[in-house]
Amino acid sequence: VLVLAAIVGIVLAVVLVSNSSGGLSALGGNSDEDQIRSMMSSGPSTLKERTCANDQKFFSKFPGIADSTGTNPAGTKGKTTVDSVHVTGDTATAEVTATSGSGLERSGTLYFRKESGEWRICFTDSPQLKQLQNLPGMK
Repeated sequence: VLVLAAIVGIVLAVVLVSNSSGGLSALGGNSDEDQIRSMMSSGPSTLKERTCANDQKFFSKFPGIADSTGTNPAGTKGKTTVDSVHVTGDTATAEVTATSGSGLERSGTLYFRKESGEWRICFTDSPQLKQLQNLPGMK
């Protein structure tokens, strides 16, 4: 549960501060890497709108998490930096650093899966969540 909380914390930090423009995608690039960077820099949306089908199924066991929005609290400013993206077929990882307006910085690896032609964050592809899914009551 602590691992889940840490992962969700990193991702919410990324979603909450992801308002910067995204590299080549801002110039019209459309490679897989550009699409992932663009998704990470797009405006506010619910976490559910950005996650893969397996995540939505998994997070349905935790009401409220997937419905969190990417809207910054009043007066909060920050930025997200996608340090690197590694694509392998229909899966990818990205090293991401999120910095809050107060200077708090969190870095981590985000996992992605391409579904119906669109890249989605896929927390359930992370090794930590794969372990949690094997716990009793989580299948």
